[in-house]
Amino acid sequence: MWVVLPVTAAMALAPPRGLDAGVFEANCGIINVVKRGIDTLYNGQDIPRFYVLETVARVPYFAYCSVLHLRETLGQRDEVDRLRQHYAEADNELHHLLIMESLGGATRTDEIIAKTLACALYWYTVVVFLCAPRAAYHLSELIEAHAYETYDDFLRREAETLKRSPVPEIAKRYYSSPYFRLLNRPPHDLHSLYDVFLNVRDDEKAHWRTLCSLVQYDQLEPLEEEDDDLDLDLDLDLDLAATRPIINGS
Repeated sequence: MWVVLPVTAAMALAPPRGLDAGVFEANCGIINVVKRGIDTLYNGQDIPRFYVLETVARVPYFAYCSVLHLRETLGQRDEVDRLRQHYAEADNELHHLLIMESLGGATRTDEIIAKTLACALYWYTVVVFLCAPRAAYHLSELIEAHAYETYDDFLRREAETLKRSPVPEIAKRYYSSPYFRLLNRPPHDLHSLYDVFLNVRDDEKAHWRTLCSLVQYDQLEPLEEEDDDLDLDLDLDLDLAATRPIINGS
């Protein structure tokens, strides 16, 4: 079974296999600081918060692709599938960002905050991925877990309003395009803005699954099927940035 745990619970467990305990704690600390900052700055401002989140969330995939391209240039040709997967994930996050822009986007100040975080995260991830790929994947795993929980909470809070709102054109085009099919996930039918955010949330879940597998087993596909729904322990007093896949209860 694959579950998402609050940071305090996750930190009480041993790190995922293949990941150093110090790296695990450092990654949790970095994401918690960023999460607290974003949540404080954008309390009650959902779309600007999503804009910043999506700007940041796509950056690690750029870093992975950059490093993989470099390795390929130097003669390492055995990571083509991984490169394609990360390109598809980056493209998916781009379209999430375009959807947020179509819904109002953010102010100039929000853009500066998002781009500053993105630039810092890009170079950090490049260095970490060059030295320890699983550590870099774990950082993204935490980001995607936070993104999933954020959208899941938004869907519950704003369900009725979203169901009365139309589907943005960019969402119609993307979720019916061959580019989305690169993620190997069937989309939800789009009848309202609620369905758009349902797709966005489940995209983040798909990314999280892949990253968990890369962290624990250094492969793109999990060893077995996960539960239909991630088990999210919602507690407003806890940070939900850390994740821990648990397979067969172990």
